[in-house]
Amino acid sequence: MNENETIILAQRFKTIRKNVLGLTKEQLAEKFNVSVQFIGQIEKGKKPIPQKRAIALCDLSGCRLDYLLDINSPYMTDQDLMLHNSKMLCETITSTMPITLNTPYNYNFFEGSSNIEIEFEDKIRVEISKDLYISIINEIQDFIEFKFNKLRKGIN
Repeated sequence: MNENETIILAQRFKTIRKNVLGLTKEQLAEKFNVSVQFIGQIEKGKKPIPQKRAIALCDLSGCRLDYLLDINSPYMTDQDLMLHNSKMLCETITSTMPITLNTPYNYNFFEGSSNIEIEFEDKIRVEISKDLYISIINEIQDFIEFKFNKLRKGIN
């Protein structure tokens, strides 16, 4: 890891401490049973973030561990990632039709899995969360039911 990457990860550490947890260096040092100077060295990028401390900080804050340890991870929380994936899915759906869902429609499939892959007919693939997938399926079912009810009313 180069110096710039270390500094960016150090800034993320500080952002989580200050903005997400609302803790001072002293308070975090006390929680981690380390010195204030140790926290300061991490936040200045002079020391790499020890994995044990990164895990503890993420457990406290609900932030993603890869955000704190991987320079290529732009998502602080799972909600950030889910929001990004749902935006990407919406953009793809509007630009690419029709859709083939490469997943079974029963919810037993989701046990032990948190993501679903959607493949479009032109082979574009998008990975979304299980919750977003269920939400989309429910919206589709509601839309179909609405259209059928409207059609039934027109027949009567």
